[in-house]
Formats: sequence, structure tokens, C-alpha cells
Amino acid sequence: MSEWVNIGGQITPAFRVDHLRKRIGAGEIGSWEEIHACYDEMQAAYPKDKAHHAWETYRWLSGAAEGEHPLKDQKRFKEELQTLIRYKQYIADQVFSTRAKDYSDPMRAITFRNGEEMMQVVGSAESNPFVKLVREQAEIRQEQIEKLICKL
Repeated sequence: MSEWVNIGGQITPAFRVDHLRKRIGAGEIGSWEEIHACYDEMQAAYPKDKAHHAWETYRWLSGAAEGEHPLKDQKRFKEELQTLIRYKQYIADQVFSTRAKDYSDPMRAITFRNGEEMMQVVGSAESNPFVKLVREQAEIRQEQIEKLICKL
């Protein structure tokens, strides 16, 4: 799965789009409803496609030869998983930092009479739903990775 295509904001492997085109060309699909049903199928397959792509990317980056298992060096793989945890935390920290800057921007503050009013309307960076979501996802991913490391 080396090529990916953006079809109206939905990223999908090129082979799926090629298959859709062939079906349209063969007359198997003849309406927008049927095309959108195919998009839904592609979206349902996305998590597996994404995992497959990640695995192939890891295999390539690790220098594993075709057919060779890239996890032959478990110590290195565990180190890379720990690095992934640090990246997820870094991303969460940067999301918070970016949102915090938004809340301290004087141009944003001038639309309110005072800081208390601004806090009541927009809340704090800590309470921002996106910040919370990214932090929660980082924690969940860390737990998943730590469980995986224990199994290796």
C-alpha cells in the first residue's frame, strides 16, 4: 500500500480507488448513492489500511529485507515504542501550548470587558474540549503501548 489518494477529504489506498473506477467503468455502479456506499466501505476499511501502511513503513524504515520480520530486534522495537509515547505526549503538550497562546492573545481579549467575562465565555485552555481529547488520547495510547511492551 504505497500510494494513497484523497477523495473528497477521505484518504484511501489507491488500489481501492482503482477498483471503484473499474466497477464504475464496467457499469456495476451507476449512481451517486452507490458511489457513496463504496466511500463508506473505504472508510470502514481505513483503520486496517492505516495499520497495514504503518507496519509496511516500519518494516521499510527498519531496513528489513522483503519477507524479513522487522521485529527481530525486540530491544530496538521497545525503544521505538517508548519514543512513540514521548511523541504523543509532546503533541498533547503542543496542543495545550497553542491553545494557551490563543487565550492570552490581546486581540482575542479585546472582545471582552475583562478576564473574568472571557473566562466565563471561552473557559480556560485546560478546559478546552480539544485539549482534553488530545490528552485523553495520549494517555490511552500510552497505556496501550505499555501493555504491548510488557507482552514483548
